[in-house]
Amino acid sequence: MIIPGRIKITSSEVPGNFSLAGSRFMDQVSFKGTAFGAEADFWDAKFCKEASFWECQFSGDANFWGASFEASANFTEARFLGDLDMLCTRFGRQAEFWKARVQGHADFSDCEFYGPAIFWKAGFCSQANFRKARFVDEANFSEAEFFDAEFLMARFDSEASFKEARFSGDADFRKAEFSGETGLSKAIFDGRLNLMRASIPKSGLR
Repeated sequence: MIIPGRIKITSSEVPGNFSLAGSRFMDQVSFKGTAFGAEADFWDAKFCKEASFWECQFSGDANFWGASFEASANFTEARFLGDLDMLCTRFGRQAEFWKARVQGHADFSDCEFYGPAIFWKAGFCSQANFRKARFVDEANFSEAEFFDAEFLMARFDSEASFKEARFSGDADFRKAEFSGETGLSKAIFDGRLNLMRASIPKSGLR
């Protein structure tokens, strides 16, 4: 389905399942402050302009599998009470997840971030999976809180910051590639940290 006009559904309540899977949004989209009471389905959707899910609450699972955000994507302070599926999602510009919180499983595996990826102070209460994710621009996980986190074979082409982040479970960075400055100062690892065959330039570690 092609949706040519702007969509603005803000501070609303959607009590049942909601699906715009496979849709093409040609103009700006804003769901700011909207509460989705059940499953929200945006898999394979294409957002051609800015998309805002700022302060949204998803009571069921949120599915963005295979979605494409060509402009900025804003999930600032969003709350995901179920699972969040971002598998194979493409972010063409800035992706903002600062202070977002995911109660269920968060899957960002095989994601591509071409603009800054901002996860500052984000909270992941269950497993967070960034397996094979690619960060072309800045990746900011400063002060984020993780339970189990997997960055297996993730690729960081620019600056990556995990300053003051906390990993209460295991942190798996096996075969991860860091090319720019990598910030780990004051990060806390309560569980096992696995950096086997990870590539971190000595000049960039701080």
